[in-house]
Amino acid sequence: MATYDSVVKAARMTATKGEVLDGTLELTDAGGTNVLVIYTFSASAGSVTTDTWTLGFVDTAGVGTTAAGAGTDAALARLKDSLGNIRLSGLTVGTSGTDVIVDNVNIAEDQTVNITGTPTITHAA
Repeated sequence: MATYDSVVKAARMTATKGEVLDGTLELTDAGGTNVLVIYTFSASAGSVTTDTWTLGFVDTAGVGTTAAGAGTDAALARLKDSLGNIRLSGLTVGTSGTDVIVDNVNIAEDQTVNITGTPTITHAA
């Protein structure tokens, strides 16, 4: 198994962050088909320290989309660039112990959904 030093990890995480500047974080259903909530990245998209990227948003409160309907469980999250290309996918969503922590995973249209933790992505060993 390959092991990266801290300089390479930081550079790779910074490059990943750069790919989603002016982009979004989307919460989706388990199939990844329906986008339930969209959060916009801040101008810097957060910060990188060594091997960890701490995501930054314009607002950590999002609103349920029409695809959420009367209530759909969010299970996955993905990061998109400013052109709508998926740059990172497969992040988990829940109320604890997941990549993206929110106050409620059952999302309805027009419901406010808050990111309650500080999402981070850590480089693999």
